[in-house]
Amino acid sequence: MHRVLVPLRNTTTAAAVDSGLSLGTLLLRVALVVAPFLAGYLLYSLAMEAVKRRERREAGASQAAGAV
Repeated sequence: MHRVLVPLRNTTTAAAVDSGLSLGTLLLRVALVVAPFLAGYLLYSLAMEAVKRRERREAGASQAAGAV
């Protein structure tokens, strides 16, 4: 009796499973790919908050100077 081997689709997960990588290693690789983008977004949002805060402070200072 012959066994029929069904090849896995050529996806990243299938390739990882086929090459014997564990789930932990796969998750680590995903985290290493995602981490720089997440860090960049965090830095961008912090910078935008600082800009907004500065603009609000300058607007408040100009209103106070105009009221004097």
